[in-house]
Amino acid sequence: MSGLQATRLRRVRWHHRRVRHVPGTAARGQRARYSLTEAGIQTLPIIYALGNWGLDWRPGSAELRSRQQLMRDEGPAFIEELMDELRARHLGAPPKPNAGPGPLARLDAAHAAAAEREHVDQR
Repeated sequence: MSGLQATRLRRVRWHHRRVRHVPGTAARGQRARYSLTEAGIQTLPIIYALGNWGLDWRPGSAELRSRQQLMRDEGPAFIEELMDELRARHLGAPPKPNAGPGPLARLDAAHAAAAEREHVDQR
């Protein structure tokens, strides 16, 4: 992480408390590990709205747009499910049962499928 990135992260952490430092959890070679707070998780609907604006008004590759497109297709219930999964991962909340893959797994699958399609199209 560059000095500028570290400074910005400290500002976010100090002023907004969207992320928190988790002492003693950094992996070997890492200086620190950060985790979302509830305030950070609550920004997801805002990020989702900005992403939808980007789908409508900004160009980009299918690979880069795939996750946002999945969120748009799945709708607000998906965003709530994603927030619940983030709470389980970052805040230690009990995970909610899923009838299939969780939202993070579905986002990863959508991205991987789009990346594969773009790779095939480039041949």
